Amino acid sequence: SIATLPPRVKPDRALAYMELALKVTIAPSAGYASAEAQLTPNSFVLASDVKLTGGFAFYIWFKKIPLKDGTIIPAGDFVVTLGGYHPAFNKPSYYPDVPRLGINWKLEFSVGKVSITG
Repeated sequence: SIATLPPRVKPDRALAYMELALKVTIAPSAGYASAEAQLTPNSFVLASDVKLTGGFAFYIWFKKIPLKDGTIIPAGDFVVTLGGYHPAFNKPSYYPDVPRLGINWKLEFSVGKVSITG
């Protein structure tokens, strides 16, 4: 999936370009459904060397699932996250790991290199 800002312009003319790799799983016999997405390295904002990073996940469990470590995923549990979790949140082991939202900007000058990440 792709999106540009402004809409419907070519990536080389866009102020922002987002490209998502998507994965959707519907597994009734396993007891869950999920949708995950991650920004690809082609994503940028303002300039093609200002890279956007991060991911998204939605999971829902519709039956009780015992895990090998003794944890039980309760039926009806769900999670929606954009860019991961708050550092103070005690994430259950079965919740997906999602990359934080951020930017990476690497600049090279004749006197050296600068990297801005956030």
